[in-house]
Amino acid sequence: LQVDSAFFYVDRSFELASYWKMPAVQAEAKLTKAKIAFSNKDPFGSLKLNEEAVEFAEQSEDSLVLAKSLSQLGGSYSSLRLDSTALEYCRQALRLADPKRDEVLYGNILNQIGHCVSNLGDNQAALSYYQQYSDIVGRHKMYKERATCH
Repeated sequence: LQVDSAFFYVDRSFELASYWKMPAVQAEAKLTKAKIAFSNKDPFGSLKLNEEAVEFAEQSEDSLVLAKSLSQLGGSYSSLRLDSTALEYCRQALRLADPKRDEVLYGNILNQIGHCVSNLGDNQAALSYYQQYSDIVGRHKMYKERATCH
């Protein structure tokens, strides 16, 4: 029931964003639905929604929304143990992310890349990404208690 209710409200925000031609908001709505699907044990549904989010984010001309969308798409592939593909999307996201505008997003992408390269067997590179992530987390008080490296 709670998932249905959450989907209803996210769908409503998507409809309004569609009406007002706001692709960045449409992308964010798809990202939210993807997170809900993933938490509801639907990794393939989450993957599809993340792919749709990237399409809207590309239309938005907002590099941070696109970076977030690519990062979350990478996370979907990683959850399916497709770490080479995940790494490609996360590296694209890192190139677009601007640590001056959203350092937390930038740090999360570094952490994801660390996770992917670790799964692919390059623990030395993973350690470097995790260290950069840790440095960013250390600067953000709200993050300190929740942050963990994979």
